[in-house]
Amino acid sequence: MEALVDGSARDATPVESALIRLARRSCEAPNELCPADLEPLRQLVGDDADDYVTVLLAFHFVNRIADLLGLKTELLPSGLRRFELVRKASVRLMGMFMSKMDLSPRSYDASFAQARAALQAILPRADDALCGRFAARPQILEVLQLVAEARSQTGLTDSQITQIEDGVEAALGSTSTNIPREPFEAFIWIGTRQAWRSTAARVAALRAAGYDDRAILDVSIAIAEANQWARAWRLWGLPADLLRSASVPVEGDGGQA
Repeated sequence: MEALVDGSARDATPVESALIRLARRSCEAPNELCPADLEPLRQLVGDDADDYVTVLLAFHFVNRIADLLGLKTELLPSGLRRFELVRKASVRLMGMFMSKMDLSPRSYDASFAQARAALQAILPRADDALCGRFAARPQILEVLQLVAEARSQTGLTDSQITQIEDGVEAALGSTSTNIPREPFEAFIWIGTRQAWRSTAARVAALRAAGYDDRAILDVSIAIAEANQWARAWRLWGLPADLLRSASVPVEGDGGQA
């Protein structure tokens, strides 16, 4: 596996090589991703390339939450030790998420028309032309629907979500290595550029700024979602602000004390 990842494996199949190149580019140059990056894989596997993208997005999502909150996924119950409520909430979240993940091949029963209607109910801007790109893979429309629903169901305010999404885009496009001083902005930067370097002190700084345990969890999820979406819209050629047309909660306290 190590040889496959570093590109030295001599027996790698064309599909494996294309997947590794895509995965590496999504980490090393995410701001430069575009549909052309998906084309080599699409040439090999056709519409299955979109299914591979959903797996890629899922790992960008899960790994960031695990890194930001210190959750060792291989030792799920005991990995997170920073704050008891964060630990409990994160274990519950990851347990629910992993229990619903099914990476084995499965049939998708909903028709394209049904998937399109469900997506357009929450994302009116997802017109027929946009949805038509995934006519052969209606399950991708369900993925977009779930991402949009997650954005609208967070405990964060609309302004906080927007700040996170803008912060992720800024971090992806920046060449600076300077971490912002403000705790919330620093957490966004770290979660985007170097999530594996998240520390207990970063979480503590958010708490000191008035964020409770639930808000810290919501912020981590929102950062992870913004990072997977930043890759999704680039690879699929979608409008960058598509999700912002989804219904969002009214302004609240954002979980701050």
